[in-house]
Amino acid sequence: MKRRNFLIVLLAVSVALCGALPAFAGGKADLSVNGDQVNNFNILLEEGYSMVSVDAFARFSGAGVNLTAENTVQITEQDKALELTLGKQNALLNNEPVTLPCAPVKLEGQIFIPLRYTGEAFGFNVHWDNEQNMVMLNRSEIRDGMTPSELLIKSTQLSQDVNTYSMEGNIDMQMKIKADGKEVNEVPENINLEMSGQIKNEPMEFYFNQKITPIGSDEVPEMTTETYMTSEKMYIKTPGQDEWIVQDMPFPAEFWQEQQDIQSDPIKAAAQMKEMGMLLNFGSDAQVDGEDYYVVNATLDMSKFQEGYQKMLEQVVQGMNLKDDPQEMKQQMQQLIKNMKLDYYYQAYINKESLFNDIVKFDVKMDLNINSAKLGMEEKSDTPSDTPKEMNMHYDMQGQFNIFGLGEPFTAPDISNAKDLKTVEEPVSQ
Repeated sequence: MKRRNFLIVLLAVSVALCGALPAFAGGKADLSVNGDQVNNFNILLEEGYSMVSVDAFARFSGAGVNLTAENTVQITEQDKALELTLGKQNALLNNEPVTLPCAPVKLEGQIFIPLRYTGEAFGFNVHWDNEQNMVMLNRSEIRDGMTPSELLIKSTQLSQDVNTYSMEGNIDMQMKIKADGKEVNEVPENINLEMSGQIKNEPMEFYFNQKITPIGSDEVPEMTTETYMTSEKMYIKTPGQDEWIVQDMPFPAEFWQEQQDIQSDPIKAAAQMKEMGMLLNFGSDAQVDGEDYYVVNATLDMSKFQEGYQKMLEQVVQGMNLKDDPQEMKQQMQQLIKNMKLDYYYQAYINKESLFNDIVKFDVKMDLNINSAKLGMEEKSDTPSDTPKEMNMHYDMQGQFNIFGLGEPFTAPDISNAKDLKTVEEPVSQ
């Protein structure tokens, strides 16, 4: 049972979905961007005008958003800037006075702006489809002859060609955990994660060192965890352990090989991104430490990702060597995903000269609800258990990873004396 629960959690935390948005009393409409229906952004209909939250517009357009005053917001992209004020139809487009069709409003903590005017100001062709009750936005984004997906795919292929690279980064995480409705105070609400490691594509090898530092808590000590993976084995060294623990890789080798094949084929890679609901756009070009970068923004459409993930899940579960029923495992994961809400957004900084993805910034919000009874994970025993029947976990994470060391030799840790997980969990009786 412990092994099965561990695999479920391991699969769950690797998922990135988009979270639900608040409901409104007014009418709603659907949204299509460049031919793809986008289900994770609410379009509010007010007095004949379509309104969208400024944060949602930033996500699907790639524009930057800044609150320049208490009631004033500035939207920028490349050489364009639109400044709007709550409750006022007067605005500034590139510092020139303009009149909006309707004033921006604030609802449930979000600023909503007129979608047609804002979209057209930033180069979108905007069309209303009355039959589908849908706002349709289309814009061709090309930088140096490449679309966002073409650039991201090309960068990914280059990283595979060099075969090895290193990563280091920092994540700030805020957590709130409840067990059967009561807050779990033993877990620090704020932690900092420092991660470093190296990746090898062929044959597959990962090594990561993760240092966890609780913020504002003297009761929980700093912890360091090391993880090393090949296509067949997973090795973990947890805090307080001097030796590695090894188990069979929970994901089949065929799955990793298929993913590598997809990433090396531009057509397959583009199809997978579309199937998984990945919405890409260009952000404003940036300069970091004297280097010039393209910026590609990515977010995930929740409903499309769920559909695409189900197919991937079936491949993974079928390839696992499980003692438990694979069908039961799949149903548990489906239930877990159904009860999960994530808002996932990242920015890839791609070096204009080398086309390598040197920097990744991300913002993730996740709500995970685990009900033991619905997942079929309850222990059948006459003895009362302290294990909670329901867990509610909220995570808010922001971080950045830097990628370097392209093509350098991979350095694997010494795992020669690793102990098998089975012998650790199930010691031989004397």
